[in-house]
Amino acid sequence: MIAALLTALSLAVFVGVLILPWIAALVHASRTSDAAWARTGRSRTAWVLVLAIAGAMGGGIIASLVYYLTAHRALERARRAIAVYPFA
Repeated sequence: MIAALLTALSLAVFVGVLILPWIAALVHASRTSDAAWARTGRSRTAWVLVLAIAGAMGGGIIASLVYYLTAHRALERARRAIAVYPFA
C-alpha cells in the first residue's frame, strides 16, 4: 500500500517537474505584450508553435529551457524598458 502510494507520488512529482515549466513558458509567451515582442525582434507565433509542437512530441522541457534562456530574458528586459520609457 505504502509502496504504491510512494510510486504514484513520485510519478506525479516527476511529471509535474517536466510539464509545469513547459506550461509556464507557453503561458508567458502567449501573454507577453506585442510591444515587448516587437522590441526584441522575436516572433510570438514562432515561439508558441515551437513550444506547443515540442511539448506534443515530448520535448517540452527542452523547448522551455531554451525559451527561458533566450526569449524570456529578452522579453523581460523589453518589458522593463517599456515600463520605464513607454514612448521610446
